[in-house]
Amino acid sequence: MNNTIRAAIVSGFLLVGAALPAHAAIIKFNLDGVTFTDNTVATGFVNFDTKAHRFLDYAISTQQGVLSAFDYNGTNSQLYDYSIYGPSHFMVMTNDNRRYFIIALLTSLNATDASFALHKLSTYECNNCGTVRRVTSGSLTNAAAEVPEPATAALLLPALGALAWMSRRRTKPANRAASVS
Repeated sequence: MNNTIRAAIVSGFLLVGAALPAHAAIIKFNLDGVTFTDNTVATGFVNFDTKAHRFLDYAISTQQGVLSAFDYNGTNSQLYDYSIYGPSHFMVMTNDNRRYFIIALLTSLNATDASFALHKLSTYECNNCGTVRRVTSGSLTNAAAEVPEPATAALLLPALGALAWMSRRRTKPANRAASVS
């Protein structure tokens, strides 16, 4: 087999491999457009391990409305898997167990979809459940959906190098012929 054909086949495989998305086990999901019934919003993120199917760290902030503003994080609250109630439900509860924010999704989190709508009837924040505010809109959005994995770039570089090498090999004989005449 000709070396040029071998190089073209190898380059083709490398380019195809570089085009395939590499999926990380841990994905950051941002709260996107999360609005409550009192016209306040929640912002922040949760990290989710798609292989172990569990939530990791988080930082969620809510604005003041019928409830005071609050920043849920690993020092003042805990993140609990609440999936016994649905495919991807989780609860962030303060350390004193008084205030919590339940986030329920319509579908299970995975590595391939970019956005997951919140279940409006099951997503809410409350303080001792005396005062409750429900979510009227919002979703969890995969923050890495638009950013290629480092492995993708690492595969693309050798493929581009092989293409450059092939191009250089093809132009060498033409340059020699031009310099001879």
